[in-house]
Amino acid sequence: SLLDWLPTQGINTILLEYEDKFPYRKYPFLRAEDAFTPEELKAFLHKARTNSLKVIPLVQSLSHMEFALNHPELANLAEAADIPTQICPSNPESVEFIFDLIREVLEYHREDEFFHCGADETWFLGACDKCAKWKTEKGKITLEVEIPFNTSATVFIPGKENEELFESNVHAKEAEGVEYLDFTDGMHRLRVFSGKYKFSSELI
Repeated sequence: SLLDWLPTQGINTILLEYEDKFPYRKYPFLRAEDAFTPEELKAFLHKARTNSLKVIPLVQSLSHMEFALNHPELANLAEAADIPTQICPSNPESVEFIFDLIREVLEYHREDEFFHCGADETWFLGACDKCAKWKTEKGKITLEVEIPFNTSATVFIPGKENEELFESNVHAKEAEGVEYLDFTDGMHRLRVFSGKYKFSSELI
């Protein structure tokens, strides 16, 4: 079997991204037709560990969520109606849903050392009204941004090319945790690292 063959190739670790292949109890509609049954999963994990393979379970927490958000029962958790790949982190129901998935998965992995919480490729953060904290006042636009721990995001802020862009009263090019990339198509483009920020610029 594959689990017997992997160690012969020098492979000692497998990363399991379950998505719709896990035997969910609370959300049974998430199970694909070829999802593990509880017995199959226990047997699979036992064989992997017996073959000295380190098992790391992966649960997505922000993006790559179409396996869940394409179901009408969970569509209200999406960042926007036309973005079924990303969950809205500002919705408390989203947070509870992700924790539900993590709790169920970890029940099968109590003896495993590591757990991978996927949080990459969150291209649409800020698309919904709850996440996009835009304000316009006295000819200025402000944007409040919060980037999750151990991640970064590309932030686009409308403005004028030669204007000064600030983050909490500090020029954006000098602000901690901010990398100014360029100005294109009427937008300042920034790479922003973990933390809370408040950007401001002149309205176009």
